[in-house]
Formats: sequence, structure tokens, C-alpha cells
Amino acid sequence: MLWRRAGGGLAGSVWLPEELQVALEADADEHDPCETGGMLIGYPSEQSLVITRLVPGGPGAIREHARFEPDGEWQQAELERVYAESGRIETYLGDWHSHPIGVARPSRRDRRTAARIARDRHARCRNPLTLIAGKSWRDGWEFAPFIYRGWRGFLKVSLETYRR
Repeated sequence: MLWRRAGGGLAGSVWLPEELQVALEADADEHDPCETGGMLIGYPSEQSLVITRLVPGGPGAIREHARFEPDGEWQQAELERVYAESGRIETYLGDWHSHPIGVARPSRRDRRTAARIARDRHARCRNPLTLIAGKSWRDGWEFAPFIYRGWRGFLKVSLETYRR
């Protein structure tokens, strides 16, 4: 299974096109100082996840200083459209969100959310990706990807950006 290595750990990289990173930063800037986020769509490869598209939070998303809640019904409809349009190749990999007044590290709420997604058989994502954008007053947005590993919590993996 993808992300498994000897000893039962998880490994790998997350590949993000530069233009999607720019879009994430723009969304985070637009809603700063509130949190924002959305779905990460793409496909798994041997030792990586390749992000190909973003699904925004949606028109009914809740954005507050320390909380982001997407418009789930709207996102699900968008995910189904993308999945069908891509010939059932591009699928849900996980979610991203911003921490405008915090570091790019999962919170307790992030852990609970990832655990709920991993248990949801409809999500079909046992090890969801959580990409967090933390804001540094000096350096702008820092992106950190984490893979949820069940009772072992999150594993931080590398983020590779590329030009399409």
C-alpha cells in the first residue's frame, strides 16, 4: 500500500504545482486573519501524492480566527464532478487549511478531523493528507504536509513544488 515502509511507518512526498501554491496563498491572504481551506484533489503514485486540483471551501464555508468549516455538500458535488471528468483518476487526497496566527503544525481539531475522515468509508481515504499553511509575520505562508497514520498521529512529509 502507498506510504507504507518497512517497520509499518509511512513515507513519501507531496507534489504541488506552483500555480496551485499561488492559489492557496491568495485564498489564505484573502481571508486573513480568519482560517480558510479546501479539498486537495489528485492521485497517488508509488511513493508520493500528486495534487492536480483544488476544491475551494465553498459558498457556505465558515471562516473564523481559529476555525474553518467547509461547505461539505458543495465540495462533495464538485469532487464527484472532477472524479467523473478525470475518468475516475483524480480523487480526494485530503484537505488544506490556513493557520493565520499559528504555525504550520496540526492542532487537536486537525487530528480529530483526520481521524473522522480516515474512519469514513465513503471518503475512501485511510491516510488523509493535511496540508497546513502557517503564517509567519516575516516570511509569509509556510506550507507543511502531514499524512494521518491512525493511532500514531501525523507524519510530516516533504512538499515538492513544480511547474506544469
